[in-house]
Amino acid sequence: MLLGFAREGARVVGVARNADDLAKVVEEALGAGAPGALGIPADVTQEADVERLAWQVDEELGRVDVLVNHVGGGMHLLSQHDSGIRSWARTSTGPAFWDVPLTWWEQIQRLNVTSTFLCSKVFTRRFFVRQRAGAIVNTSSGQGVRPSPFNGMTAYGTAKAGVNHLTRLMASELRPLNVAANAILVPLTKAGATEGTIFEATRERIGGWYRPEVVVPVVLHLAQQDAQGVTGEIVNCLEWIEANGFGPRDRWKAP
Repeated sequence: MLLGFAREGARVVGVARNADDLAKVVEEALGAGAPGALGIPADVTQEADVERLAWQVDEELGRVDVLVNHVGGGMHLLSQHDSGIRSWARTSTGPAFWDVPLTWWEQIQRLNVTSTFLCSKVFTRRFFVRQRAGAIVNTSSGQGVRPSPFNGMTAYGTAKAGVNHLTRLMASELRPLNVAANAILVPLTKAGATEGTIFEATRERIGGWYRPEVVVPVVLHLAQQDAQGVTGEIVNCLEWIEANGFGPRDRWKAP
């Protein structure tokens, strides 16, 4: 997604917990045409980190036109950092809600909802209130709109439903600032959180999975909005690309 903005000639800032990964992304962004690129390590579930991040961006760039909250995941993302979770992730999508440990539930809410709230809050206060212009794009999932055919999605689906309604509420409150806020329902994409898991065996049952860049056209479109345009919408990524000349969706499928 960041490379999509880089190819459009935007100055970009990438944020992640892993500094080595960020260094690679910054190099790729500069190679893709970005006139400037920063990589700032931060944990966006922690308010102090987000405050530090916003301060550093302000010092380096002086303004922010678009905030993309592309962070989140369910138990399969947690499995990348927990070998115990990873062991069952190869054969299961997770337990039914009555067997979900509270710690997992809280981690997933914090990763999806709290991170989106914190980044939106801090960047609005520091940049958008001052500029009275900008756009926020949140990434969500169809899991937040309708039930999954699999067990193990209760925490993630609830979190993404929270992101969806948070987006609507933000859009309403941002309207006087002429700032748009929208969310994208992202299809299952092939990434580290899905490789080697049950999703590889069941991907056709859920419609296949997609290359990460499937989200780029709609993100670039929503990044150009303000409160007079599209705002407060939950946009289905696959439906949008087909309706706007970027389809058919099979073109974006991962092998």
